[in-house]
Amino acid sequence: MMKKLSEFVTALALCAAFMLVTGGSAKAADSSYPVSFESLWNNESYIVQDNVNTKMGKDYNMCFPGFVQVGGTYYNYFIGGDSFGVAMTTTTDGVNFSTPVRVLSPDPGVSYESFPGAFYEDGTFYLYTESSANGYSITLATSTDGINFTKQGTLLTASAGTWDSGGIGTPNLVKKGSAYYLFYHGFNTTTNQMYTGVATAPSPSGPFTKYSGNPVLPAGPSGSYDEGTAGRRGIILEDGVYYMAYEASTAASGYADFSTAYWTVALAKSTDLLNWQKLGQNPVIPSKYSYGNDGATLVDILGTKWIYYRDDNNPYGNDNYAKRARLANETSGPGIGYDVIYEAESATHDIGSAVSDGWQALQSSDSAGYMIAGPDRAGLAGGENLAVFKAKIADNSLDNANVMRIEVYDGTANSLIASREITRQQFVQTDHYEFFTLPYVSTEGHTLKFRVYWYGNADITYDRILVKNGDPDPHAALVRDNERLELSDPFDDNSLGTVWTTFNGVWSETNQVLRQTSTALGDPKKALISNSGIPFPSNIEVTAKVRVDSWTDGGYARAGVSIANNTVDGNGYNLIFYNDHQTVAFLDDGVAFGPSYTFNWSNDTWYWFKLKNDNGTLYGKVWEDGKQEPGYYPYQWTHNTRTGGYPGLNGGSSGASGNSMVSFDDVSVRDRRGIYETEDSSYHQIGRKDLEGWSANVGQDNNGYLLYGPYAADIPTGNRTAAFRMLIDNPTFDNNNVVHLDVYDATASAVLASRTVTRQEFTAANEFQDFSLDFVNAAAGHRLEFRIYWYKSAYIRSDKVIVD
Repeated sequence: MMKKLSEFVTALALCAAFMLVTGGSAKAADSSYPVSFESLWNNESYIVQDNVNTKMGKDYNMCFPGFVQVGGTYYNYFIGGDSFGVAMTTTTDGVNFSTPVRVLSPDPGVSYESFPGAFYEDGTFYLYTESSANGYSITLATSTDGINFTKQGTLLTASAGTWDSGGIGTPNLVKKGSAYYLFYHGFNTTTNQMYTGVATAPSPSGPFTKYSGNPVLPAGPSGSYDEGTAGRRGIILEDGVYYMAYEASTAASGYADFSTAYWTVALAKSTDLLNWQKLGQNPVIPSKYSYGNDGATLVDILGTKWIYYRDDNNPYGNDNYAKRARLANETSGPGIGYDVIYEAESATHDIGSAVSDGWQALQSSDSAGYMIAGPDRAGLAGGENLAVFKAKIADNSLDNANVMRIEVYDGTANSLIASREITRQQFVQTDHYEFFTLPYVSTEGHTLKFRVYWYGNADITYDRILVKNGDPDPHAALVRDNERLELSDPFDDNSLGTVWTTFNGVWSETNQVLRQTSTALGDPKKALISNSGIPFPSNIEVTAKVRVDSWTDGGYARAGVSIANNTVDGNGYNLIFYNDHQTVAFLDDGVAFGPSYTFNWSNDTWYWFKLKNDNGTLYGKVWEDGKQEPGYYPYQWTHNTRTGGYPGLNGGSSGASGNSMVSFDDVSVRDRRGIYETEDSSYHQIGRKDLEGWSANVGQDNNGYLLYGPYAADIPTGNRTAAFRMLIDNPTFDNNNVVHLDVYDATASAVLASRTVTRQEFTAANEFQDFSLDFVNAAAGHRLEFRIYWYKSAYIRSDKVIVD
């Protein structure tokens, strides 16, 4: 099945260049901050996932949990069972739940009456539900025992021509003084967004009047984590302030279609329940593609405030369960506040200097760069995790410019998997250590770097970086990598997961590999990742280890990897061993063979295959396991007869001549949209292919565009970053301009962003370095270029441009 991240592993040894602290009591460097929501807003606490109780209620599909406390018992009402009604279970500790019972079912002709919010007062349970009746409305049922409910009818409906005209739902009730506040989401048919509003009443039964200032919690701006949804929520009171945990999503892909959005949990606070301030460090847990990490609520259980939320193993399946997260900080100790600590002064650095309490970068003596650059950290847990960066600033009042960027970089995949810009005024105090959080999702076994890029405009000191393990859910192997997806399957649990579909042959997962063991007739013999719930784009890359176990020469003897496959007959594009022990070839199943290449290979030996599609051109490479991966793609075929489809593995074919049996291991899939390899581009005025890139030098070239194009029309709208990855042979000879970078909208004939790079902005010789341009893509479908103009002053090699 898809990668099972079943147990967390902390670092196994100290790295010579990095001090690692695990377990034990708090160090002298620990800050004695309280753990509270107020301290969270002051950057003195943070939200951590419970990595022990990660699948609560999985056996009975616990979905959108919500709690009321009666004495020492917590009644949990949720979407459950085989239809959209309401089920209930009880708990005394928030972890161990009683056998659930159905307490509410939809009336005949009503498709659902669910998404419950519960309230208890004076011996009566009030159950508010979202109903599909009356154009999506809110209904009420009451009970004296929490089990047997009597329906009281509709409380609130959508209002035509307003912000909630598309329907309302996900209700929850809060009492303030003698008034009752019924919160709910409304769908705005004009903006295609979900907001939170409120209605008030003198009793929990109504009548409710909508607040004239609705919505009280709108969705966020374009490109934000909550651009599409500020929805289902839970609210608690702490020291006179109300705190809300709410579900958030990116924009819908079509009218009311949030199935391709990314979902997460965010926080807000208010003193009057009407005016809300969102947390500056939202979101507080990693985002999840196509539902999951949604349906948030907030509850105090035995003195600890918990955010409960829904997740699932299948975005379109009936396999829901509850997860939770809590407040913590470094004084909470190992296992709660952190699992690993990296002291900043023992990291690797490009700039700055050691001070008594950490590592410091000063405007008076340092240039912009990575004040914490690494090193690669091995042995870290995969799944949903959290990095916490502890820093202080000398002056937080000058302006609100970006002062640093915190990053988690996957050294194995050579990709930035999470980043967050920190502005000056996000520091609440001066000369006071504060926590800045970065949720991320990583692949188990990959090395990671926790980096801090300093912009050179504020004096900043770093104390340490803490890593808190989160959810090792195998579904977390579906990674959001700055708008790109990564899947992986190491075939380590001897059970082929439901995300796979096979065509022909005999497929089995045994001894930590996937095998196709039939030589009987069947064309093609494929295993496809077609049930993950992910709509794969055309531009993807599949990588896998392939071993031929049995081979008879002939045209139907094949083994390799595949993309753009359909689920009717399994046909798609392939890169395969073909015909004999000397050939690698492209194949479009049922259409044509592409170019073939000489490659000598042997049975019973593992080889890596990598196949990608970049805008209609297929690129491939094959190399023996344990040897160096080629720095470029030697196999290419411009062929564009298929779009979309699914990645997979080619386990052979059998016909008039030839057959094979094949084993596979360590398959991974990456979304290639927004990754533009310079050497694969045909848009160059000057230069030549040079190893894994494209270069120009003063002896052979004149001024001109080392790179332009690719006229990409699939870049999402909103705030984006283009990272130009380049190297120089000599970064110290002078400080002349070496290249000019820009992002150019070829449709609008407009430069969206630009910068000139000087020689000494490169920090090392012959090492790739990223130079970034932030830009706004305002119009969908515009053809964008990412250009490098070369000034004939230094050897420059460009590797790629990565657009996030």
